[in-house]
Parts: sequence; structure tokens; C-alpha cells
Amino acid sequence: MDITSESIASASQDELTQMLSELDRRSDWEYENDKDAYNATLKFIKEIGEKLNSDGGEELMKQVLEKAGSMGCNTRFVEREWNGIGSWWG
Repeated sequence: MDITSESIASASQDELTQMLSELDRRSDWEYENDKDAYNATLKFIKEIGEKLNSDGGEELMKQVLEKAGSMGCNTRFVEREWNGIGSWWG
């Protein structure tokens, strides 16, 4: 899955959930091996949170995060990147 700002802007909730899970999987390797890629991943995670908050507020953010967590996504990692979006504090 190639994740871009454009794909985030047009994605459905299910697609955003998949993206979060994919970005979380990438992040561990990137943190150790490719800091530029890691920083891009953090940017995309933040953009997903901003889109969800814009579309449905914190409730939608929580719903998507719970679903991503059920797919193995590290929700605390995502919550940290979503801190400061609206009044979100996971």
C-alpha cells in the first residue's frame, strides 16, 4: 500500500484503518533504519487523525483507532501522534 497525502484525503474509514495499521507496521523498522521515512510516517499518521477529526470529531477518531487496534496496531503510538488534534487525548 503506497500511502500519500492524496490517498489519505480521499480514503474511506476502512481504508484509513488499514493505513494506520500499515504505518504502524512500517514505523519500527523505519525508526531504526530510515529516519526520513519514519518522519514521513509520523506525518501521515497525523494527517489521518486530522481527516478523521474533520469528518467526525473525536468519536470517529476513537472508532477507527479501536478497529486499527483490533488489527494489531499500536494504539498508544498513534494516540501520541494525534495529541493536539482538536481536544484529542486518546
